[in-house]
Amino acid sequence: DYSYGDVTDFKGHAGKLAAPTKLVTDETIGKMAASFGGMNVVSYDFAPEDIDDIRHAFTLETYFKITDTEPYQQILSIKDAYVSLGVEDGVLSAFAELAGGVDSHSVCHTSIEENEWIHVIFTYDNKKARLYVNGELTGEERYPGGLKTDIDTSYKKITLGGYDMTSDNLAKGSMINMFSLSQGVMSAEQAKA
Repeated sequence: DYSYGDVTDFKGHAGKLAAPTKLVTDETIGKMAASFGGMNVVSYDFAPEDIDDIRHAFTLETYFKITDTEPYQQILSIKDAYVSLGVEDGVLSAFAELAGGVDSHSVCHTSIEENEWIHVIFTYDNKKARLYVNGELTGEERYPGGLKTDIDTSYKKITLGGYDMTSDNLAKGSMINMFSLSQGVMSAEQAKA
């Protein structure tokens, strides 16, 4: 939660702000948010077991807005766990990749508006992936088998504002107020709260 200007998560992982990432106050919500201009990301390194904990059940939650939905851009990604949120042509897509080699693909998607703050929850319970936007279920797909994880890497990374600094799909004109990744699945009732 960047609301008060801190980039350290509740487990003590310090976010790495790549220049020119800034935490700025957004007048609409009256809170601070990380601002992305297509040349920067915020990344968090995790031990492999942190990501492996979410392989069979997770909840990914974020509150963000985007000023340009035309070029494809990633809002956030969990590198080496093959989960991401991206926007293209006004459509928000949640991506995931199964263990066993199934290519990463959009498992849920929904239309969004530019310049509006949206609350997104992406859940996976080892059977179905679900996407909630502003408390409403907007996509659901059967998706058994667990997420693919890359066991050869010594660390995992969550990146806000893109896949990584070398990618050409960095978020352009977006702001992220908060994100969380947790083991277990948020219920539909919790998503509406």
